[in-house]
Amino acid sequence: MTGPIAQLCQLIAEKLRDEPEASPAELVAHVEGAIAADASLATALQAQQRMEQVNRDGAKGFQFVAEDGSTVFIEGTRYHLSDSEKFQAALEAVLQRFSFSKMELDADDRRRYLQSIVNDEDLSEWQGCYTPTTLEGRKPPPKPKFSSRLKLRVESVKPAEEYASDASNPDQREQVEQLDVLEGLRKYAPDHVLLMGKPGSGKSTSLEWLLWNEASSALMSPTAKIPVLVKLRRCTSTIETLIQDFFRRHQLFLSISAIEHLLQQGKLLLLLDGLNELPDAFRTEIANFRERNRKLTPMVVSTREQSIGGTLGITKTLKMLPLTEPQMQEFLRGYLGEEGDRLFQQLKGDRLRKFAETPLLLWMLCRVFAEEYNRAEQEQRPPKLPDNLGLAFREFTQLYDQKLQEDAPAESKDQWSKLLRHLAFALMQDKEVVEFRLSMPKEEAENLLTDCLQQEGRANARGCAEQCLQDLLDYHLIQPVTQPNYEEHIEFRHQLIQEYYAAEYLLRLLPKLRDEQLKRDYLNLLKWTDPIALMLALVNDEAQSLRVVKLAINDVDLILGARLAGDVKCNSQVLAVSYVNDLSVPLKLKIKLLGETKSFAVIPFVSPLLENNEAFTKNEIIKALGKINIPSSVGTLKKALEDSDEDIRWIAACELASFGDESAIPILQEALCIEKW
Repeated sequence: MTGPIAQLCQLIAEKLRDEPEASPAELVAHVEGAIAADASLATALQAQQRMEQVNRDGAKGFQFVAEDGSTVFIEGTRYHLSDSEKFQAALEAVLQRFSFSKMELDADDRRRYLQSIVNDEDLSEWQGCYTPTTLEGRKPPPKPKFSSRLKLRVESVKPAEEYASDASNPDQREQVEQLDVLEGLRKYAPDHVLLMGKPGSGKSTSLEWLLWNEASSALMSPTAKIPVLVKLRRCTSTIETLIQDFFRRHQLFLSISAIEHLLQQGKLLLLLDGLNELPDAFRTEIANFRERNRKLTPMVVSTREQSIGGTLGITKTLKMLPLTEPQMQEFLRGYLGEEGDRLFQQLKGDRLRKFAETPLLLWMLCRVFAEEYNRAEQEQRPPKLPDNLGLAFREFTQLYDQKLQEDAPAESKDQWSKLLRHLAFALMQDKEVVEFRLSMPKEEAENLLTDCLQQEGRANARGCAEQCLQDLLDYHLIQPVTQPNYEEHIEFRHQLIQEYYAAEYLLRLLPKLRDEQLKRDYLNLLKWTDPIALMLALVNDEAQSLRVVKLAINDVDLILGARLAGDVKCNSQVLAVSYVNDLSVPLKLKIKLLGETKSFAVIPFVSPLLENNEAFTKNEIIKALGKINIPSSVGTLKKALEDSDEDIRWIAACELASFGDESAIPILQEALCIEKW
């Protein structure tokens, strides 16, 4: 290794070998004296591209570009010194004096970075595999390319005060803006925009697609913004460090100072993915980062609906729209061919249709249906869909174990489901009881699986755990990820998959939990709401599922209890929803709670209430029916279109239109012919 950094390191190392007791200040003085006597060395140090980094073993050092174009990492242990920390301190101090002065991004570096993004197969093949599920290097089964035609859309979300204004001034209502997702993000990114949506609705996919498209455009335009995609779940220090990490993965090596300079110049387009996944300790960091860069740097920030992660003060929100019936039908035809039409007919009017309105879950249903269709054909019976989302996840993961990864080692496959449950459950725990994790160090995962196998009395539990974890990484729904501090972690490929396996773990734990434990450790914690909902769809013991609903309603939170009442198995929902209907609460609150169940069992309770003369009560009933969004809701809402109150007719029409169901079109057309409209 040659070059100015190598000369500098040699000067420090030689001084330490000659004088091991030399202080850092004496080392710095010695080196600066040598540099002062060699003007060419000082100039070379100022021009050298380098950046500070922390290696995965905790070693701190500098990465720089060598003369041959390769990158080299330098830290004290390389020189076999007794006091490598003293070496590092001296190196840092000197390099701070001769900091990297090249702040402008030259054309070659810019082109190399953008071309790396464009050439990235995971981005350029944005074709609807919303969650990669095949080991790199193994050829996946060929599938039709259909997702480029699946145009995801968003709508603008008004603040609550604007909705209130609309209600009090019917004549000033404005139509909600609906846009192609990329069009909307480009339009509002300069002033910062929040992209909100359900899990699996395509938020991360949309940011990746925007990244690839903007990188392609920037290659053609030297003045275009440089797109950067940041996964907030991987934050361990600063947002600038995450940007540096993304640059590095795409062949661009910049110091933090250079990145700050690019931000100050407004040259970047930042795509911040997963605000709800940001570790709690860094919420102040991202708020301050946005405040520092809000005037010059366009930003798109994605988050889940109703997330505890907040909005960072961003006032413009775009919400991912569910897939419409034509989009669903096109998706299914593209994936399944003629069989897609059969699945589409089954989804129409089925409760699963609501889940299928997100691309990830629709793709998962496609995989399940394709297998079920083949099996039904062999058994000469009609194909049958799973009854709920929990069962759909179970069938998908079983299919994945048995069929999609047939070449995986058999002895390892037998352990997969159990080990994934343990990993998911462990990730639901964090230092703060209200927090959960989306990744864990690989060594921690190995220790966890070792303990699990030891409890079963497995011989060589550690070796088996390491092999099983590697097989899971190679063949299953978890993946390795390197943190910005170079620590190797593992994570599930999607948060929904993690929540499903946590639900399966909790399902087995449920009969052992006392009521107080269930309330304190699970129902009372927001992080467990979605896994509990998935679990309830899997509980065969009706008494156990109703116990959960009763505890939530009576002792934790009414809205939580109402939501869970609609998540139990269909044959238990009438009884579960009756618990909500029997509550001694004001009628307006009861209607709101019934709407939160989103259950078919609500219709008989609320339909007669439309005869109520109070406009506010009718308003709440219509909103409740809109949340349920099943064919039997359409008939009830049709009656509301004939109401004498203009506001009631308007709200009913909006709810019907939002269904995305073609059966509502003739009803709305017929209403327009009525004179009162």
